[in-house]
Amino acid sequence: MIKSARQVSFLEIKSIYLHDMKGTYVFLADGFEVSEALTTVNMLRRGGINVKTVSIYDDRIVTSSNRIPVIADMAFGEFKASTTFGPCLPTDVMIFPGGMPGSANLAAFPKLMDIMQEHYAGGGTVAAICAAPSVVLSLLP
Repeated sequence: MIKSARQVSFLEIKSIYLHDMKGTYVFLADGFEVSEALTTVNMLRRGGINVKTVSIYDDRIVTSSNRIPVIADMAFGEFKASTTFGPCLPTDVMIFPGGMPGSANLAAFPKLMDIMQEHYAGGGTVAAICAAPSVVLSLLP
């Protein structure tokens, strides 16, 4: 189950996203939980949401907690270069899957946590799964 700092229904995300949205992103760090990350991506894509996976590293390859290498859609530098930052809609979504040490690795990446805090303060949605709410979302004000 995805826990969100703001409750936004799937249909609300889809309807607003199709009109105007900066994006929906699932962030991956070494040690992430495969089922929490990729099932989320799969369900959102089946529902018509253009979700992108983002490696927090300079490389797109991220290794799961079960040592499964996954190729993200973009590396962190590509994400920063291609994403519009500023005021957000509740349908602009940052998703953080659980898994250890994946959640801890996400929380330990200051550039990402700064973006998350600005995103949330600007009205965007932050969602976290399993271990990530206590590790990542604990950094929100």
